[in-house]
Amino acid sequence: MTLPALQSHNAIAVLSAADKLPPLSQVVFAVSLRVMTWEMRSRTRRALAKLSARELADIGLSPATAQREAQRRFWQI
Repeated sequence: MTLPALQSHNAIAVLSAADKLPPLSQVVFAVSLRVMTWEMRSRTRRALAKLSARELADIGLSPATAQREAQRRFWQI
């Protein structure tokens, strides 16, 4: 299952099913979700850093705001 599929269609079902897992599996599941979140943030911030000023204006961001966001670490919200 890809991350977008997890987020858009199956997130509630997957998370509610996680409560029925054995304790160790719950930990592994929680860690996996955390790592997937970090990977998504990292990819998004790298993509944001590559956008031109015109593209940033299209999405309503200034270059300075985009640069600040792109420089954040993957674990920072």
